[in-house]
Amino acid sequence: DLWNKNFISKMKKSKISVQKLSQKEIFNNACAIFQGDGVPMDKKAGCSLFKMAADKGYVPAMLNYAIILENGDGIPVNKKEAARYYKMGADKGDLDCMYHYALSLQDGDGIPVDGKEAARYYKMGIEKGHNICMYNYAVMNSKGEGIPQNLEESAKYFKMAGENGVPAGYA
Repeated sequence: DLWNKNFISKMKKSKISVQKLSQKEIFNNACAIFQGDGVPMDKKAGCSLFKMAADKGYVPAMLNYAIILENGDGIPVNKKEAARYYKMGADKGDLDCMYHYALSLQDGDGIPVDGKEAARYYKMGIEKGHNICMYNYAVMNSKGEGIPQNLEESAKYFKMAGENGVPAGYA
């Protein structure tokens, strides 16, 4: 708590001091400030810090900031920008970012629909064991959404998803 209060004090005095903090320090304080954990809640300031940590390359901040942008929690909804941060995290190997970016591509949520690219990101997620990526990839194959219909491939991934706890008819 004391560390977070000192951080807020530093932040008010000089933006430069915040910029000198590590990505993780910025992220940890973003979490505390955004949630009001030991300090007064300030969602807007927390969002700014999540963005700062994400822009410095901290992958967990990319996911958090993208979710905040997608849902408009403390800042206006911006699905295009959310997709950009999901992609940043996905390209750095974050499993949840892979899933969310693929979903954005599949649904055209803030970005143009691109089934082929959605399938590619779902496959990246599958390679890392993301169960819902398995299911969504199976659906794309069963319907031929953005990729050629492949019922054999669809059955394979529906089975894998089921074996990994995704209930039948998940969508």
